Amino acid sequence: FLCYLPVMQERHVDARVPLMPAAEEAMQLSEMSGRSQATERRARVMSEDAVRNRWTRQSTNSLRGELNALDSYSKGRRSDARARQVLVRHIFVALRVATWTVVLYSPWIIWPWGNIWVDEATDKAKHWPLAATYVNYWSSMVLQVLFSVHANLGTTVKLTCQGVLGTLISCGNMVFLNDVLGSWLGGGAANDRVCAIYADDGSCSIYQSTWLPLCNNGSRELAQSGAFCLFNVYWAQLEFAGFCKMLFVSSNFLFIVVLVLTMGFDDNSRMFALSTHVYFIMAFLDPSTLNFMRFPTLSFSYTLMTVPVGAAAAVLMLSFPTQILALNDAEELARECVGAVGLLVESLPGTTAGLTRQKAMSTLEETNTMLQELDVLIETAWFECFDFAGRGARRQRLIRLSRALHACVRRIPATHHTAEALDVEDMAFLQTFGAVRTCSSAVRDFLTTASEDRGAIDAAELADSAVEMMHEDFAVVRDELSQESCAFVFMVCGVLQDSLLAIKRYEMEPSLPPRKTFLKRLKDGVRVISQHFGLKLLDKASTHPRFVIRNSISISLAFWIGFIGLYNVIPAYASTPASVVAVVIYTYTGASVNISLSRINGIVLGKVIGTMVQLAFGVQNAGWVACWTGCTWGIVAFAFFVYLHSPQFGYVACLAGAYAGAAVLPAGGFRGPNNNMVKSDVKRDLFDNIAEAVLGVLVMICVDLAFSSRASNQARQRLQRCIRRGAAYADAVFLFGHLWGTQGRNLRGGSP
Repeated sequence: FLCYLPVMQERHVDARVPLMPAAEEAMQLSEMSGRSQATERRARVMSEDAVRNRWTRQSTNSLRGELNALDSYSKGRRSDARARQVLVRHIFVALRVATWTVVLYSPWIIWPWGNIWVDEATDKAKHWPLAATYVNYWSSMVLQVLFSVHANLGTTVKLTCQGVLGTLISCGNMVFLNDVLGSWLGGGAANDRVCAIYADDGSCSIYQSTWLPLCNNGSRELAQSGAFCLFNVYWAQLEFAGFCKMLFVSSNFLFIVVLVLTMGFDDNSRMFALSTHVYFIMAFLDPSTLNFMRFPTLSFSYTLMTVPVGAAAAVLMLSFPTQILALNDAEELARECVGAVGLLVESLPGTTAGLTRQKAMSTLEETNTMLQELDVLIETAWFECFDFAGRGARRQRLIRLSRALHACVRRIPATHHTAEALDVEDMAFLQTFGAVRTCSSAVRDFLTTASEDRGAIDAAELADSAVEMMHEDFAVVRDELSQESCAFVFMVCGVLQDSLLAIKRYEMEPSLPPRKTFLKRLKDGVRVISQHFGLKLLDKASTHPRFVIRNSISISLAFWIGFIGLYNVIPAYASTPASVVAVVIYTYTGASVNISLSRINGIVLGKVIGTMVQLAFGVQNAGWVACWTGCTWGIVAFAFFVYLHSPQFGYVACLAGAYAGAAVLPAGGFRGPNNNMVKSDVKRDLFDNIAEAVLGVLVMICVDLAFSSRASNQARQRLQRCIRRGAAYADAVFLFGHLWGTQGRNLRGGSP
C-alpha cells in the first residue's frame, strides 16, 4: 500500500481525502442521487458550525469511555457472558427434551394402557397392523426423534427434514424391489423359502433361503454333515433362479450405497438413508420373517411410524409450550454485533495508541466470532419461516444487517496494521485532528439508528455533513502529514466510506424480495432448498472419491458378515454391523481410530444403560415404573445436554442418549407382571447387539487403515494448489511479471 501511495497522491490532486474503491462508489452514488438537494436540506436543518460543535462534544465524551468500552470485549469477557447464557439455554432444552421423551413413553408408563395392544394369553403383541405399528416400531420412532432434536426449532426442522429424506430414499428403493418387481422379487426371500428343521409337532422351526442357502444360522446347523460350506454358504442347495435374485438384490444394495455416498448429501441424510437401507435389505433377504409378504410391509410400517409421527414429535418438542426460535437468538445477537461494530468504527482514530489498538484488535476478534454465530443463526432461521410472512421479513432484515456489518469490519484489520507504522510525532498530531473522530462518531450513530429503525434519515444527513467537514479539515492539514499519517487517514476514510455506503444500502433494500413469475419462483425454490439442505448433485472435493470407495467397502463387508453370521457369536441376517458403520461413518481424509472407538463407545454405552433400566424396572409395579420413568428422564437429559454443550463429546453423547432412549422400552412394549420375568432373551439380544456393533467398527477401522490417505499429504497438495492459483491471480491482477521482472516468474515457477 505504501508503494502505491505516491501514485494515489498524484491522482488525487484536489486536496480531498483519497478514497478506496468502495468509497469512490459511495461518492458517485451520492452525486447521482442528488447531492445538491441533500446539501440544501441539511443546511435547513442546522448550520455546519452547529454540526461541528455537536459532534465535537460527543467525540470528547466518547473518547473518555472508549478504553472502558473496548475493555469490556477484551480477555473474552463477552464470550464468557454469552457462554453462560448458552449454558442456561442448553440446560433448559435438555430438560424439555427429556420431559417430552417421557411423555412419548406414557403408554408404557401406564401399563394397562400399554397392555391393550398385547395378547395376555401369549404375552405377545397382537397380530394386526395397528398394533404392530404401535408396538414394534415405537422405539425406532423415539430413536429418530432424539437424533433430530437440537437446540432450536430451526435446526430441529432441518435435521428432521434430512432424516425424513434419508428414510424416504431407502423406502422408495424397497417399493421398487417389492412392488414394482413384485412378480419376480415380491415378498423377498421369505416367498421362496423352504423348511430346514421341523419341530416335534410337525411345524417348521427354522426356514432356509433358496436365494443363498446358509450352512448355519449362527446357532443351529442347517446343512448335512460333511457338506461344502465355504463362507457359510450351502453350495449344494444353491439354485440358479434363486442366485439370480440374490445377485440382483445385492447389486441394488451396492448401487444405492455408492449413490448415496457419491451424491452431495449432508451427513444426517446420508446416515439415515444408509442405516435404514441396510435394515430393509437385510429384512428382505431374511427367510424367517414375513416382513414383505403382507401389507403393511416392514418398510411401510417403519416409514409410517418414523416419518409423520417422529417428525411431528420432534417439532413439537421445540414448539410447545413455547417456541425456541433461532430467529429470536439472531435478533438478540445482532444487537450485540451492532454495538461492537459501532465501537470498532468509532475507535479507529484512537488506534494510533498502542493500548487502544491492542484492545481494538481483541474486540475485532470477538466481533468476527459473533458475526459468524449470527450468520449460522440466520441460516438456521430459514427453517422456521421459509422466508414467508412476518418472520421471513425479519430474517431478510437480519441478512441485510449482517451484510452491512461485514462490510463495516472488512478493512478494519488493514487500518490497525497501518497504525503500527506511525511514529510518536504522527500519533501526537493525529490525536489533535478531531475531524476523523467526529466522522467516525457520526457513522456509528448512523449505524445504531439504522439498525433500530429510528431517525435514520437525520443520522444519515449528519454523517454526510461530518464527511464533508472531514474533507475540508484534511485539505488544511494534509501538507503537514507524513506519508505514514496520510496512509492511516486514507485507510480510516475508506473504512468510514465503506461503512456509510453499506448502511445506506441496508436502508434502501426492501425487506422482502420483489414478485417473481411462477417459473422463476420454482427455479429459485429448488436452488434455495438445495442450498439450505446441503444437497448437491456431486461432491467435487478432491478427497471424495477415496471417501466413497473406502466406506462402500466397509458397509458392504459389514453387511455380508452380518448376512452369513458367525457361528456361536452373532446370528445370520444381522443388520447391526453395517448399520453401525453407516452411523459411525465420518468424512475425514485419514483414518481416525479414536473417532471410531469413541462413537462405538457411545452406541454400546447407550444400549447397555437402556437395557439395564429395562431389565431392572420394566415390570408392573408402581414403584418400579416410577424408577423407570426417572431413570429414562435423567439419562436423556444428561446425554442431550452433553450433546448440545460439548463440541468434543457431543456426537458420542447423542449416540448414547438416542440408543439408551430406544433400549429402555420393554421388548414388544410389554411389562412383565412381576420382577421374576424371563430375562435370558433380552440379555442374549444385548450381547448380540454389542458383538455386532463391535464387529462392524472393526471392519471399518481395518478398511480405513488400508484405503485412507494421510491428512498431511492432502494438506500439502492443497497448499501447493493454493500457491499456484494465488500466483496466477496475482499475475493477472497486479502484473507481477511486468512490475517486478523475474520475481514474478520465480514465484510462479518456484516450489513451495
